[in-house]
Amino acid sequence: MKKILFHVGDMKTGSTSIQQALASKAWRCSEKTLDYVVAPGQPYHHGLAMAFNPKESHALDAEMQGLAERIARSSADVVVMSTELFEEVPPEYLQLAIREYMPQYEDQIEYLIYTRPHADRYLSSYSQVIKLGYFIGTLDEYFEDALADRRFFHAERYLRWREVFGDAVTVRAMLRPELHKQDVVQDFFNHAFEGSPFQVVDMPRTNESLSLSDMAVLRDFHRHLKIDHRWAQGPMLSARMRVGERLSEMLVRRPMPGGITRLALHRDLMERIDQTYEPDAARLDKVFFEDRPLFRDAMQAAWKKTIEEPQSLELCDYYDADMAWQTRFWADLIGDMVKQAPKQWDPFFLSILNRDMSGLAETEDAPQSVGQGA
Repeated sequence: MKKILFHVGDMKTGSTSIQQALASKAWRCSEKTLDYVVAPGQPYHHGLAMAFNPKESHALDAEMQGLAERIARSSADVVVMSTELFEEVPPEYLQLAIREYMPQYEDQIEYLIYTRPHADRYLSSYSQVIKLGYFIGTLDEYFEDALADRRFFHAERYLRWREVFGDAVTVRAMLRPELHKQDVVQDFFNHAFEGSPFQVVDMPRTNESLSLSDMAVLRDFHRHLKIDHRWAQGPMLSARMRVGERLSEMLVRRPMPGGITRLALHRDLMERIDQTYEPDAARLDKVFFEDRPLFRDAMQAAWKKTIEEPQSLELCDYYDADMAWQTRFWADLIGDMVKQAPKQWDPFFLSILNRDMSGLAETEDAPQSVGQGA
């Protein structure tokens, strides 16, 4: 009986690196075979997760039927699906879809979730939403935004997955001492192959963290991008995200002779995070990690990295007026271009992402396909 492994998150826990290793076939295992059952030209299963959105329900039938067919065709010992976007999908919806489209596999599917300590996840998520243009407020303002939909109350969400899928759900701590060889990609394959010996070949670095000055550029760019959030949905919103992704990749590649300063929590904000999420950290430890104080200790460790005052993300604090003019010039130009043909930007930039994640050379033709994800 084949093992069917569904890697369902969380966001900001090394999912891009895992998906790149899968898409580029970067593993070697002599004892077991593995098949990453993505749709042609896709490096992940983001389209499947997004099809559970009521506005995209017309796509769910095609996504689930295609997935069931790819699983049926596979003769591998381990079949893998991966998308961190299931963090935002109620597990009950996935269970209903499995029972409708592939009930024969229901008892074979395992669900793997990686979870990151609250303070680290907060910083990483803020950097991501700034990069994509989803949110352009301050780090403090993001606290209220995240609190509104309870996105960082991890324990209650994982318990919901356990209520639906029971012991088929595994939650792993995104903490180096807890990971196989202190690496999430190694840990993923160790879990997938159930301890059988394997190797992961070297991969190019992707999705690297942004410096403060990089974030200031992206924030200013999105602030002046001429796309109205009241109607920037679907292809328009996806195009904005792809532009932000590509711009961030260009920014992190440039040399920084003066060194790199990273985003950090200031003490007042850390106090709010501690008071709000410490009970969730304690619940995670008790329910999912045998009451070892992994996430409680991580919360205390985060205090040691705090700074006294909030950092600026205003472009003028890092660059001169000429840089600000250029950023706004390009934002105006690209905004006009996006509004003229929003549906064409998504497949164009996704083809570049697919090429990079699949390990194709820059001169090779990247697969042209439409998809969304973050």
